[in-house]
Amino acid sequence: MEKTVQKGLSVVCENIRSQRLIKQYTQEYMGHRLSISQNAFSKIELGLTLPTIKRIFQIAFILDIKVGDLMQTTPEITLDPLSPNSAVKIWTTR
Repeated sequence: MEKTVQKGLSVVCENIRSQRLIKQYTQEYMGHRLSISQNAFSKIELGLTLPTIKRIFQIAFILDIKVGDLMQTTPEITLDPLSPNSAVKIWTTR
């Protein structure tokens, strides 16, 4: 059971990081919004600090996603259409 819990927490931490990067938020920005240091937020993303349920809700709110999206093993990727980095390139082979 412990391995299952660890795997679930790892998924949450990875999803927090990926959603933060999609939104182009820095760890410093997230820490500021959560009233914690950048280092403390980094530890959440790395899985060194376990986020509380309250903290997970706060992070989801800041990232403008559903809490459930942080729990999914294959989160839906949302791109900001106003971001210059949101272009998707499709490669074809002939």
